[in-house]
Amino acid sequence: MKCVQRVPASQNAAGSSDKARVRSGASHFRYGYSMLEVMASLLVLVIGMMAVFKVATVASAVNTKTRQMYVALSKTQTILEALKGTSMQTLVCLAGGSQPSACLTTCVSSGGDDYHCRLALGLLPGQTTDRHGTSYTFIYSVQPSTTYTNVFDIQLSTRWMGEEEPPRYHYITLKTKEYRQ
Repeated sequence: MKCVQRVPASQNAAGSSDKARVRSGASHFRYGYSMLEVMASLLVLVIGMMAVFKVATVASAVNTKTRQMYVALSKTQTILEALKGTSMQTLVCLAGGSQPSACLTTCVSSGGDDYHCRLALGLLPGQTTDRHGTSYTFIYSVQPSTTYTNVFDIQLSTRWMGEEEPPRYHYITLKTKEYRQ
């Protein structure tokens, strides 16, 4: 933008009274911005806003995936630790290929309290979902050890459907060995 200065008649060396003297050499006054300048600045603003929205979208997706992974890991660890505290009969029931719900009676009848048995078998109300509505499925694999007696190889996988496009399953798997007498 060019700088314009109005010079009073008393300061005008050429003797003309109301003419404008332009320092930059332009012969007319210019106020404000042209339409082209406004459009260019709006374009830059829109491109910047689109970049900010893209970053926010990516950050939200990463946050969701991280939350789901944390919840799945937490649920898997809790169930695995509870399962390690169950009786040998419960592990034998699971090793026989029974569904966890079918082993609940075995767990309780062999001395476990109902809450602890339901926790270990993934049967507590609300245990399969989080507060955001994501559903988790627990997959048990309990096998007697092939190298040691009274030792069980326990593998617990937790599966959930991600929110990315296209949706796909995600898994967290934890393994342990448990000795029983």
